[in-house]
Amino acid sequence: TQPGSINYNPAWSPKGDWIAFTSERSSSADIYRIHPDGTGVERLTDSPAFDDQAAFSPDGNRIAFVSTRAAGRANIWILDVQTHKATPLTTGDGGDFRPAWSPDGEWIAFSSDRGSDLPTAKGRWERLHLVDIYIVHPDGSGLRRVTEHGNFCGTPKWLPDGKTLVADCMS
Repeated sequence: TQPGSINYNPAWSPKGDWIAFTSERSSSADIYRIHPDGTGVERLTDSPAFDDQAAFSPDGNRIAFVSTRAAGRANIWILDVQTHKATPLTTGDGGDFRPAWSPDGEWIAFSSDRGSDLPTAKGRWERLHLVDIYIVHPDGSGLRRVTEHGNFCGTPKWLPDGKTLVADCMS
């Protein structure tokens, strides 16, 4: 990546021909992609909001990512890699983070503090984190919590069977 720029949260494309990452090279955090050999860098989002945590769909045509475009709330958005069109997937007062596509592309798992009864952080919009794992179809339907509330489960990853999630949880 570009020397002297702040780059983080890399994610490999399914074919291994791209790496999506967050960069603050143009002052706001946006999603970029680059070939593994360092060529072909392309800016995929261009928003004054904070765009981060890219996750490629299994076919590599879409990216789920976190954005604060909705009044500063962290929600999951879907980006069409070819057109660069971004559409919101989740909404609400809570924060949604760390999206992960199921191997068949039918579900997106994510961490969320929605439904948290902890207070908001002093002087800020976000709640102190008590996160649960949710899943939703890429069209926004079927949203449901899949972990017991209060066990602080986050950063979900799908196993290859497409039926099992692993996550960091504390009881």
